[in-house]
Amino acid sequence: QAVKSSLMGLFEKRRVKKFFEFLQSWKNNEPATHQDTMKTVYEKFGLEPGTQDFIGHARALYLDD
Repeated sequence: QAVKSSLMGLFEKRRVKKFFEFLQSWKNNEPATHQDTMKTVYEKFGLEPGTQDFIGHARALYLDD
C-alpha cells in the first residue's frame, strides 16, 4: 500500500524503504547499530522534511491509543 501512496514521490519511497530497512537492523543492545541524532539519520537517508515529520508523528503514537 505504501508503494501505491501518492503522499511520496518514487525517489522518496526508495529513500524511505532504505530507512525502514535500517530500522529493522537496529539492535538496542548493540551500540554499533546506533547513530547520532534522528536529524543526522534523516539527513543520511536524504528524507524530505514532510517525510521526517510523518515518521516523527508515527513514532510518537502508542499501540494502545
